Amino acid sequence: MSSANTFLFLKPILTANALATVQANPVLLAYALATIGGMIFLIFLSFIISFQTGKAYRKPKGKGDGGNRTKNGLASVVKSLPFVEKK
Repeated sequence: MSSANTFLFLKPILTANALATVQANPVLLAYALATIGGMIFLIFLSFIISFQTGKAYRKPKGKGDGGNRTKNGLASVVKSLPFVEKK
């Protein structure tokens, strides 16, 4: 097992009862660290997936107009409809 002085570096952040528990059963500390590490990994993985799938749905920038395709707003959309009279 572990000696009594093994986890004394945790004394500033743990209560006396928690330190005694960690010294008696150090596997609990490993479980807690593994859980925190797994959660950080899942957050990182979900961010990467979100970022990569977001790339596929970005609107391409138009050439010459700096990406502003609806320069005149709704008027340009209405003019492009086939049943609207051209002036």
